[in-house]
Amino acid sequence: MSLLIAPLEALTDSRLSDSERRVLLALFSFRGKSTNTVWPSLESLAERTNIHDKPRISKLTSSLAKKGWLTKKKRGFTGCNQYELTVPANLVNSTNLDASTNLEQDTNSKLANYTNSNLAESTKYKEQTNEQTNEQTNKRKKFDAAFTDLPDGILKTSWVEWCEYRKSKAKPISQAAATKQINFLLDYSFEDQKAIVDTSISNDYQGLFPPKGANNGSRFNNQSAIIDKTYGPGATDF
Repeated sequence: MSLLIAPLEALTDSRLSDSERRVLLALFSFRGKSTNTVWPSLESLAERTNIHDKPRISKLTSSLAKKGWLTKKKRGFTGCNQYELTVPANLVNSTNLDASTNLEQDTNSKLANYTNSNLAESTKYKEQTNEQTNEQTNKRKKFDAAFTDLPDGILKTSWVEWCEYRKSKAKPISQAAATKQINFLLDYSFEDQKAIVDTSISNDYQGLFPPKGANNGSRFNNQSAIIDKTYGPGATDF
């Protein structure tokens, strides 16, 4: 079970459409107990509001911003919006009880203290939900050539050694480069692949070269290694 904590004004604001209210309450559901800043993705809002139209959700959050319920801005490289939730100033006092109204002591509207201690740990609010954190973590994951799926014709030990060498030089192999380098190595035997990698590492090359004296009908017989302009002459990272 999850609990939603939101201001009463979110329900009583007559200016809000049903869709706007659903988006607003969904945003409050991502709020932490000590912050009013949230940054759920449009996909997460679509799932939580059951409005599976991301452009529409974006327009609804913009409408909420115009009505004073939030401010939004892009958040770093994640592509998600960051929302600062607030209550419009003109609504803050509209739902308060009149000052002359006195509540009986035994009808105090505050929850008894013991009910707080009985809340399940899983229902206590965190700054971000687990799914939101996982979603953003996955976006930050980078391609690692050492763990890419290799065809049967590739000597895995040499390929991993080559990938680790490139990472040690702060020049990790991109996904596109890995595909082309694997295709390059497939033209050679395991013995030649090991020699190619060993030669590049021992000479501090940033690319792979055909072995000397290769005359096996390889596509490299009549041309030298392709030069990768990224690392200068003599390097191949194609």
